[in-house]
Amino acid sequence: MYLIAVRLVRALVRAAFRVRVEGAGLLPIRGPVVVAAMHVSYRDPLVLGATLDRLGRRVRFMTRAELFTAPVVGWVLRRGGQIPVVRGARDGVALAGAAATLRAGACVVIYPEGTIVRTGPPPPVRPGVGRLALTSRAPVVPVAMWGMQWRLRPLFRRLLPAPVGVVIGPVVPLDDLTGDTADDTRAAAERIMAAVRALVPRAQELADG
Repeated sequence: MYLIAVRLVRALVRAAFRVRVEGAGLLPIRGPVVVAAMHVSYRDPLVLGATLDRLGRRVRFMTRAELFTAPVVGWVLRRGGQIPVVRGARDGVALAGAAATLRAGACVVIYPEGTIVRTGPPPPVRPGVGRLALTSRAPVVPVAMWGMQWRLRPLFRRLLPAPVGVVIGPVVPLDDLTGDTADDTRAAAERIMAAVRALVPRAQELADG
């Protein structure tokens, strides 16, 4: 099921976008890894999943639980081993599932802000990414993406695949945080999100180039 879905997604992404990746060598190709990514469009998971698969990592997304009840999408998500998350709740079940998936050596994608952020000041980062990182002790790799959201482009360019920038950063250092307190969890989450946001200008450059 995963192979069928990812081949279809990669074909769709290739047709719609021209993805430029920077920092590919910073992504661990074996063992558990948490990919913390920014979220600017509903197309993000498609582009990110196709990109990471092309780099050699099968992906497990932490995604909205309500999607798992959709007639077709839900079946694909369940068969693909994705991880449901109840939005607006402290979902210990989802975090436990993600931690178990990481122990099996998988690559788990999480959106630390928990929602799509298009304009305006960024929302407070949610502590879940910090809790997952400190509980699993898996390396956390930040990823910034730009270009999937709708943008006004000249007519002739709309007929061509839209340029997209994907920037992968180095593993976020968290060894000084034990995870024994809520302050540690919050500090880890904020440090991870700061690393993601620091990559955004370069992702924008790649998308605009």
